[in-house]
Amino acid sequence: MGPIRPGPGAKAALAPAFVEVTAGFWGTRREVNSRTSIPQGPGLLESAGNLHNLRVVAGTAEGAFRGAYPFVDSDVYKWLEAAAWQLAQETSEDGGPLAADVERIVSLVADAQQPDGYLNTWFQLLKGGERYKDLRWGHDPRRAGSAQG
Repeated sequence: MGPIRPGPGAKAALAPAFVEVTAGFWGTRREVNSRTSIPQGPGLLESAGNLHNLRVVAGTAEGAFRGAYPFVDSDVYKWLEAAAWQLAQETSEDGGPLAADVERIVSLVADAQQPDGYLNTWFQLLKGGERYKDLRWGHDPRRAGSAQG
């Protein structure tokens, strides 16, 4: 059945490789995503500074945080999710340029992640590494087992 193992009470399971949406409203949206939105993602993440922030945290670039909000990293993860869903529908053997973009950005995220798994470029670059202090606005993930502060 794949990597998703629904429990006995599950009514549905996500299975992108087994479902094809090819027509109607969602078919049109998927075609636009496939042809335009998803391929533009890496360039837009680059111009907005999202990837720059990850490079600075990873130590492969210098500079200041770019972006107006503490949660700009989430745009990278949203694009990776969309690209992964798209790749699940691809028919080429190697996934083409999209797979290469995903591999490159996943590697960048992995390089920026701290040894304990923490990654939030806003806090790492602007707050001196201070963590878990702005849970409501900063989207700073709460450490499992810690109290909100």
